[in-house]
Amino acid sequence: MTEEIEPKKKPRRRSYGWISIQGPEDLKIAIVRMINRILSMDHDKSIEQAGKLASLANAWVNVHRLELETQELQELKERIHALEELVEKSLTEPPIKIEAVR
Repeated sequence: MTEEIEPKKKPRRRSYGWISIQGPEDLKIAIVRMINRILSMDHDKSIEQAGKLASLANAWVNVHRLELETQELQELKERIHALEELVEKSLTEPPIKIEAVR
């Protein structure tokens, strides 16, 4: 049985450059696009947008943190599940007797 690996899906574009945000990765892409637009403006215009740039950068950091915490939470759930299976298995199997050698 082989598992097919799905390629990473790009956010679906809507008309007028809109994208569908369905998760943290899509949100990060949208934030990076907006930051790039601000940075690509003329110097005077980009300085006027400094507050928006700072806000977007803060939003990107928060989304990235959420993504890392979600990944860590998933890993912890998997480890807990493995421990629960191990405990259940040890309860159903008879204990192993270990005799001391003299």
